[in-house]
Amino acid sequence: MKKKTILLMILSILFVAMPVFADSAIARLPETAVLAAENADHAIYFDQLAAPAEDELAGVVSVWYKDKRTNEACILFSTNANAEPVWEKMKNGCTAVELSNIAAADKAVFIPGADHLVIIEGCPDARNIWTYIIDLKKRTAKQLHATEGLLGIDAEHRQIRLSDYRYHPEGGRYSVEKVFTYDGTFVSEKYLGEE
Repeated sequence: MKKKTILLMILSILFVAMPVFADSAIARLPETAVLAAENADHAIYFDQLAAPAEDELAGVVSVWYKDKRTNEACILFSTNANAEPVWEKMKNGCTAVELSNIAAADKAVFIPGADHLVIIEGCPDARNIWTYIIDLKKRTAKQLHATEGLLGIDAEHRQIRLSDYRYHPEGGRYSVEKVFTYDGTFVSEKYLGEE
């Protein structure tokens, strides 16, 4: 393995190993952190710790949570370039994943009406967008079974809409819209069209 890859792995392990809510984990937000999403009480920041190595597509990003009411910040997790997708465990729904098994973080969106829930998305392989629901209260994550990212959130029905792709048996790819509840339960899907 290359030295840079080993360094990225060590950085990722060190940041993930920090206890999230211990007094020692409450820290000052890094000056290099960039606001990714916010609502009235909470904010999510991304801090690029390491750029991608030559043979990698995603670098290491630390994801920070800031409570705007107390002005306290703590690290939620750092991405892990070696994280494996859990598609085979999901079927159409979702599956719980460790915060240390999140491969990339490029986008964050708070879920309306459930301000303790945030969607984190990242594209670690230049093809699939991995989507996670992070519960800020419980410090847990669920990976949703979809590969093309967030289409929208229906706050009235408490549903998340994602795009996923499929392959025709005779060749070619098409997209479907998948609908999930706020807790990650699969609701339905519909055809969106050819790519």
